[in-house]
Amino acid sequence: MKSFTKIPFRVSRDLGQIYNTAFKFIRQNRSVLFKSITFYIMPFILLAAMLLFTAAGNVITTVYRGVSGNWLHVGLSVVQALFGLLIGYLAYATYITLVYEYMKLYHESENPQDITHQDVWKATKKRFFLGFANVLIWGILVSTLTGVVLFLFYLFLIVGFLISAALNAPWLIIVFYGLLYLIEYSLVLYIQVFSFPMIFLSAFERIDVFTAFGKSFSMVNRKTNFWNAIGVTVVGGLIMFILRYITLFPATIIGGIFAYNSINPNDMLPGGMYFKILVNGVLPTLTLLYFYTFVVYLVAEGFESLSLDERVSAKGLLNKIEKIGTYRDKGPEYYEVSY
Repeated sequence: MKSFTKIPFRVSRDLGQIYNTAFKFIRQNRSVLFKSITFYIMPFILLAAMLLFTAAGNVITTVYRGVSGNWLHVGLSVVQALFGLLIGYLAYATYITLVYEYMKLYHESENPQDITHQDVWKATKKRFFLGFANVLIWGILVSTLTGVVLFLFYLFLIVGFLISAALNAPWLIIVFYGLLYLIEYSLVLYIQVFSFPMIFLSAFERIDVFTAFGKSFSMVNRKTNFWNAIGVTVVGGLIMFILRYITLFPATIIGGIFAYNSINPNDMLPGGMYFKILVNGVLPTLTLLYFYTFVVYLVAEGFESLSLDERVSAKGLLNKIEKIGTYRDKGPEYYEVSY
């Protein structure tokens, strides 16, 4: 039987250590983690993807063939898409809650290797409504702040057009647009960086989302913490982009194979046989595979939040000091060294 070494959570880690620890955690607990995701989350992700892709395919086909007399069909497809979005959002919120509840169970358990997927689901059900509310509040907060940023972006862009026209300097609008885009991207990234840890903190520390938001904002807005948080978010975004490309790229290959082997040229057009196969089967399946990779970003954000908190409050260090010389002390090999 392989030895099991529990991963310490409250440790200050740099960017590389955060992702190394995240992958180590996923690899160590892949059986229970992916079994829980597969049994309790993925059926709803697949259902939501099928509803959304088939609705989109129906609308594209109807528009391609002409919408005259088919407005009812378009309307039903829109209702189907909204229903798919609702199911997808519920699955997304449950996904986040499940992963973070498992991390909390792991942290608090003396024998985390004994945790089962039933234990994870039991903890998730207890926190479902609160987890859903946290994700909903986070979504509203991020959407509102991002909307304000976009409004200011277009407002200043219009001002730039007017100034450029008044000075008869077309090059000025190019410079103005570039600067505004850079500012907009930086602000949106900042909103993402300081807001997302509040979901993990609320779940892990059992505090309300508004207290978690204040704590998240306070943790991130420190010089060393800020750049570390930026790094984790940017690297996480790149990892998710690459994994999304890897998982969805086969749809392009399959589409090319269908087009090459198609006898009827209309098969690849909206409403054609191969178009239906792509929309109703291939894309939902590949979307399901992509969502399996989302756990990497969630776990990394969890360890990042704990790392930021450790740099501010040093709870993990104080806890280690309290255990020195007691029967609970696990020895120097248990503790992770971080510089």
